[in-house]
Amino acid sequence: MIRPLWSGEAEQSVLGALLLDDDVYDDVAAEGVCAESFYDARHRNIWRALSALRERNEPLDVVTAVEQLEGAQLLDKSGGAGYLSRLVDLTPSVDNVIAYARIVREREIERVYLVAAQDMLQVLQSDAYDDHASRVAQLQTILAGTERDERASTMQCLKEVMLSVRDAADAAFNGNEITGLRTGFKHVDYRLGGMQPADLIIIGARPGMGKTAYITNILRSVALEQGVNSLVFSLEMPNVQLGQRMIAAQGKVNLGLIKSGKAFGIDEQAARFGAAMTTYVQQAPERVWFDDEASLPISELVARAKRLDRQHRLGLVVVDHVGLVESTLKTENESQCISQVTRALKKLAKQLQCPVIALSQVNRECEKRANKRPILSDLRGSGAIEQDADVIQFLYRDEYYNENTDQPGQIEVISAKVRSGERGVDYLTWNGAYQRMDTREFQPVESEQERASGDFV
Repeated sequence: MIRPLWSGEAEQSVLGALLLDDDVYDDVAAEGVCAESFYDARHRNIWRALSALRERNEPLDVVTAVEQLEGAQLLDKSGGAGYLSRLVDLTPSVDNVIAYARIVREREIERVYLVAAQDMLQVLQSDAYDDHASRVAQLQTILAGTERDERASTMQCLKEVMLSVRDAADAAFNGNEITGLRTGFKHVDYRLGGMQPADLIIIGARPGMGKTAYITNILRSVALEQGVNSLVFSLEMPNVQLGQRMIAAQGKVNLGLIKSGKAFGIDEQAARFGAAMTTYVQQAPERVWFDDEASLPISELVARAKRLDRQHRLGLVVVDHVGLVESTLKTENESQCISQVTRALKKLAKQLQCPVIALSQVNRECEKRANKRPILSDLRGSGAIEQDADVIQFLYRDEYYNENTDQPGQIEVISAKVRSGERGVDYLTWNGAYQRMDTREFQPVESEQERASGDFV
């Protein structure tokens, strides 16, 4: 027997309860019930009438509902005055109205999936799509449309929040200062407390500073040391090149030798290459997914991330880089386009409850200054990014600009914005041949030149 995708009894009981006690209206609405939640057209009309009365702070009962429906010329289409009176008689108990409302919402969600399935079937059988990619994109769009309010309530009372605060403080006291996902760089992790769920983290730098290497080193830590699933959207670099960098960093293999294939002709390099490959394949065969499709619209990027999250719970999403993600806005205004992308990424982080790291270009203004370290205003679309990001970090290598630097092999991680922490600078060692970064145990005090920038200290 096919299970019906609506419950007439539940719909009647919800409306009857409202007509008996208008104080329960907010409880029902908090469950996500709206006019579209009702399958019966009569019930949709009655809900709209009751909602209109509620907006005007008028009482909800049979008399006021009848008057509202008559004024809208919908009383006959809603069953008449007799049907509204019968709704009151059919309601088992006002006390159980939340249970009735949940049944109505559950049936609505199931109907939404049924319609989506039918629409997807039409797409699959249609010859209106030019290629597989456009067909799949439409399927993902349909599936993304099923997600309205299908999630647990995010509302908490003060007691629940205070208990969460206590638990977090207790964990920190007992040695778990790092409450989020670790980057693998000790001092950076202490500053951030780890990469927190729902955080949007922006990594900015001029070309050549090591943004991609910073990310691949974080991925090594996340996949191998923490066993967390990650998804990387590499809009600028092919998947194989990211894989080469991860092998180089893990095995300390010269990246140039990997690219040329000469690593296999040098016993030590070949052995390191093999060991790194074995580590990834055996310890994290399905921990990191890569997507290197260029010119990906933000809507499709979000849909792909959600789809993979349903299949393999994701703990980290990386986007390289923000400027290459296509906006769906019909405008040439770069700031508006970047704003749409960053807001969508922040929303994605909250929905998946995992950090989202997005790389961002830094404009040339920093290179015109004596102190070439980037500041917030150097970000492309800085206003939107600064508003949406929870953490903004810049990477800086002094040796890139100064051959005679007294800081060779050093990367500065400049945390210019930390919503839940302290801004400042941390230091990593850098080996460009291996594309590898490591924690620098000795953390120098910021120089007067660094302090003078004033943007991150």
